[in-house]
Amino acid sequence: MDDDGDLTVIGRIAKEERFKVSGDVVYAQPIERTMKSHESIQDIAVIGRETGTTLGHEIIYCIM
Repeated sequence: MDDDGDLTVIGRIAKEERFKVSGDVVYAQPIERTMKSHESIQDIAVIGRETGTTLGHEIIYCIM
């Protein structure tokens, strides 16, 4: 986070970030690529958050 309070995503730890959602494997990059194709979206970051249940992850995203 910079002095203005802005957060900049500069990359990923894992090249193929994947999440388990309701038993299915979901990859972040295809979601980001698809959403970036919309004319009003400049950039997007997709991450997963553990739900603490057997369902796996909850998909969280930030749209700019």
